This record gives sequence, C-alpha cells and structure tokens, in this order.
Amino acid sequence: MKDIVLFGAGGSGREIAFLIERINRTEKKYNLLGFVDDNEKMWGQVLNGVPVLGGTEWLIEHKDSVYCNVTIGLMGPRVAVCDKLEAAGIMFETLIDPTASIGPDVIIGRGCIVNEHCELPVNIRVGDYVFLNSDTCLGHDDIIGNYTICNPHVVISGACEISEKVMIGGMSFLVQMAKVGAGAVIAPGSVVYGRVKAGNHVMGNPARKVNL
Repeated sequence: MKDIVLFGAGGSGREIAFLIERINRTEKKYNLLGFVDDNEKMWGQVLNGVPVLGGTEWLIEHKDSVYCNVTIGLMGPRVAVCDKLEAAGIMFETLIDPTASIGPDVIIGRGCIVNEHCELPVNIRVGDYVFLNSDTCLGHDDIIGNYTICNPHVVISGACEISEKVMIGGMSFLVQMAKVGAGAVIAPGSVVYGRVKAGNHVMGNPARKVNL
C-alpha cells in the first residue's frame, strides 16, 4: 500500500478521503495518513476520522516516502499549491474512482482526480492536476489541459480542446469540437458552441461573454 496525504482539509478534501475509502474497498491500495493544510488552526484536528498532520513543511520533510494529491477545488489556490509542491519534489498520485469508466487508450496525467461515475471512453488526453468531479463525461479525442476543473455533471462532447486552468461549472455542456482558451470560466449550466477565448467568463445557452 502507498502512504498518501491529501493537501487541503476542507470539504473537497473530505470528499476525496471518501474516494480513497472507495478505492480501498475494491483494492487495498492506499494508506491515508491524513490531511496537510497550511491553515495552522486545523493542525491536530481530526476530520471524518482523518487527522490534519501539519502544513507544507511536514509534507516536504516526508516527501521521499509519502505521495500527495491536492484536493483544492478553487483554481488560483490549486495552481499555486501544485506548483509549489512540484518545485519541492513532492510525489503526486492520481486518484481514480472504481466506478469511473476509462478506455485503454486514455492518458491521464499526474496528480489528477477522477471522481465517481466519470466516463472517459477513447483517445482522450488529460493533463496534470486535472480535477474531474462526479459524473463528468468526456467524449472521444478530447484534450483537457493542466489544472482544469470540471464540476459535477459536466458533459464535454467529442473532439473538444480545453486549455489549461479552465473552470467548468456543473451541469455545463460543451458541443462537439468546442475550443476553450486558457483561464476561461464557464458558468454552471452553460452550453458552449464553438470557441471561448482565453480568460473569458461565459454563461448561458448559447454561452456568451459576461463581465464580472
């Protein structure tokens, strides 16, 4: 079994702790040591039976023996933490729920989360530190860039290209061959046709740029 810690002791972290529990029901794969969080007020607490061990320094001290997955669901903090830990030489682990359907020619990067009931059928490329939340469905030949976050019940049709650091709100639908630029934000429940430019925030059906 691999010793692993989860960086981020918030609600998302507790959900991923439950993901590890589900993985271990199928195959005893991980020994979850606890959470790591830079909020010192949380150190020593026990959340859903899982202790908060300390902060980044604790993880760096144990980096040669412990794997890590970053569970933060907000884009800015997620990118910052992943980059900091990568620079420190932390070993990242990708976590995949046993209920996920993943084709044999799908490539998934390091430090990713593929939550329950996700579907990744054929010829899909998923970058590093991607977070696919529950019931995310990808289509054939999709490309998903580093750090991208798909919230629950996102559907991305075939041959779509999603750049890095894209936030896709729950219940959104991307029509076949859609292209989304880096850093774009797609509001929950949106339907994306064609192209979303880098850095744009879009919402609605059809999704249109909004100024927030």
